[in-house]
Amino acid sequence: MAVKSAKANYQVFGTKLDLICTINYPTVFADNRITKNPANAGYNFVSENCIPIQSGLIKDSKKPGGNVTGVGVFTQMISMIRLALMIKPKVKKMAVASRDAMTQVNEWFEAEFRRACKEEGVEFVEFRRVTSAEDHLAFVMEYDAKGSDYFVADGIGPAVSRDGSRMDPKLVYANSQKSLKSLLYLGYDEEPIKVSGVKVAATSVIWYDIGAQLADKGIRILDGAKPGERSWDYPRKFNIILNLVAARKMGFVVSEKLLGAAYRVYTDMEGHFSGPRASSSNLSPH
Repeated sequence: MAVKSAKANYQVFGTKLDLICTINYPTVFADNRITKNPANAGYNFVSENCIPIQSGLIKDSKKPGGNVTGVGVFTQMISMIRLALMIKPKVKKMAVASRDAMTQVNEWFEAEFRRACKEEGVEFVEFRRVTSAEDHLAFVMEYDAKGSDYFVADGIGPAVSRDGSRMDPKLVYANSQKSLKSLLYLGYDEEPIKVSGVKVAATSVIWYDIGAQLADKGIRILDGAKPGERSWDYPRKFNIILNLVAARKMGFVVSEKLLGAAYRVYTDMEGHFSGPRASSSNLSPH
């Protein structure tokens, strides 16, 4: 695909294309500049975009309308909450922290976590927007001190310190390791579960399957389906990732059933694991 960007027009030109796929995470640059451009209204689009409503691309995820449909990059957070309840059935309250600069992504995260907590009967305490790694660490420590009713998760973790310098996330987690006592701390991606020593588990997106999911939508459009009549979907699969070091440090006993369902179980701080096993779908709302 060729895109003419003179004067920020971003108009597709050249050979007529049957379908265009845009990749947008973590920004929405491609959809904002290309898909939404009236000059490109004659093209069909499938988009990898986690915030199509928040970014103004569509108004309704069930029926986007126009010439575009797509897939997000975050799993339904109800799966994470169900995972938390399997690890620690007595947790009742959830809080989330995320980097404040990610404004539209944060809108999605907060709405999604609130919806999921309501469906599972868990109290959603707060969605805190933090500016630095130090503030993020303070958030985690605060909820560790509140007691066993609480569990926490991240949206987008900050990678800068209060003075504006880049900060290695491993250093943030290292500081957490020294102090956390019994907090159930979850995520949605594998790498922090692998390296942190404090995050116990994740419902992790399977990136290659998102590509396959987009391809499936594209094939249907090439077969004659109208993009705007195809729902905008969550990723259809995820993996359960566990860290036994973190779980044992926080005093959690992970059941054999959950261990058997996990795609990957990290067994030390050097990245060794058992698995991979088959990807999990038993926590999915579908």
